[in-house]
Amino acid sequence: MKFTTLNTIVEDILKILKGSVINSSDPISKRQLEDWVHQYRAKLIAQDINKRYYANPDYIQIIKDYPLENTHANDLWRTVNKLPKTIDLRFKSGITWLGNYATREEYTKVPQGREMFQAYKRYTSGSRIAFLEDGYVFVNNPDADITAVTIKGIFENPMEVIRLANPDADGSEPYPIPNSKVTTLKEMILKGEFGIEVAAPIDVTDDSKHNPTQIITK
Repeated sequence: MKFTTLNTIVEDILKILKGSVINSSDPISKRQLEDWVHQYRAKLIAQDINKRYYANPDYIQIIKDYPLENTHANDLWRTVNKLPKTIDLRFKSGITWLGNYATREEYTKVPQGREMFQAYKRYTSGSRIAFLEDGYVFVNNPDADITAVTIKGIFENPMEVIRLANPDADGSEPYPIPNSKVTTLKEMILKGEFGIEVAAPIDVTDDSKHNPTQIITK
């Protein structure tokens, strides 16, 4: 199955820019284009949520076995490091699942705050509780029987999540976006940042020699 990478998106945009006239004295860096890809992906997610009240699962990433440490307070354990920043999903966190990856046990996610945690604790019949506060995930872990938590969510910068598992990631890894949205993403960047409108499909990576891109510049 063909998958999209951050590199292919950036390379396609650069190819289109080389064939257009841009009124800019500043060179366009690959890093800047990468940042725009993340930003406009976030806009696409917002559009999905406004239309359907949920985001396409292809945007979701998984952080497996994120280490926990003891906070020495009410049997609460906390992730050692803060999570990469998530994209909020219509009045709720961008975290879509919290639990134990090995057993597939999903923890009960409650609103932020220890006071709320204590209130829910009385009614959960022994179920493990988790909540997000100040960028950390807290887990009720009275028996100290877990040392990590797995998190699924939609994150602002997908590369930050990818590099948690692979610090040497270079953008050639699968990028979390539906294939059907890639063309729209590129068109949004070209129009929003450069005033360029594309009059033909812009799948230039695979078949640009046979189907050259037509560009209309403003």
